[in-house]
Amino acid sequence: MKKALVTVLLGDMHKRVWNDFLKTNWEAWAEQYGYEILVFDERHAFETESIYLTKYEAMASQRARAFDFVCWLDADIFINLLDAPDIQEHCAPDRLAICLEGHIPDSPLFRKARNKVAGIVARNGIEYGNYNALHRAIDPASTATHMFNTGVFCFYPEQLADWVAAFPRLFGDYAGGAFFDQVPFTHYCEADGKGQLLDERFNALWLVFRFLQNQQSDSVCKKYPFVSGHLPNLINAVNNSWFLHFAGRQDDIKYLPALTRTGNRYGFHKRFFKALEQEVKKLTE
Repeated sequence: MKKALVTVLLGDMHKRVWNDFLKTNWEAWAEQYGYEILVFDERHAFETESIYLTKYEAMASQRARAFDFVCWLDADIFINLLDAPDIQEHCAPDRLAICLEGHIPDSPLFRKARNKVAGIVARNGIEYGNYNALHRAIDPASTATHMFNTGVFCFYPEQLADWVAAFPRLFGDYAGGAFFDQVPFTHYCEADGKGQLLDERFNALWLVFRFLQNQQSDSVCKKYPFVSGHLPNLINAVNNSWFLHFAGRQDDIKYLPALTRTGNRYGFHKRFFKALEQEVKKLTE
């Protein structure tokens, strides 16, 4: 079976981040499970003018149709090479497999993350976890309340490429609103009964882990918060996900070299952490 990972790199920032921090990571996972990697950029003549719809053109392109199975990954996803299974084994032949938008537990540990995300969706007039108002903008009779996250999805082109190709034409006008393509694509999948839920670890959101409640409050944490706060959260995130989606936090990807594989988990590179300690010392002197 011919399988491919597919992504789109538009703009210098996305190209630099993917090439510098993620390319070799994807290549290692692809080699393990027998995938090729298809990268689309400005050289591909996209018909759509929306960057949020290019993924559907890429996934339904002739290049993608040359494969038996294709998996879309946003270009800001890190793969846990120790634990991530072959996503193809989790996808039914006649379905598009995709994850729900991440749900954050209502617990003290995740309170900071939940409040942060709730504030973001509230700016769009939405109650956290209930996206029905956005669905009703497409179909006033809709009762749907959930939303898929389109950072990761997969399917078999022979069965679904034509169906995916039709999405930008039928619902592209709705992709400029809140959450861009995600609500209209959720509506499209549900209306035709094509969506299949993936394990949430295939699209774990870094934002949830980034704002985990930290107990540290010393001067080092205040002056260099990533060392004492977010860096441990990054290790926690990688160890508890299969595909870790940075989703708008591309600046944090530069800390991935701080990680090393140790046995069946990820931890710190000692040399990297030593360098961070030296920077902290300069800040606190």
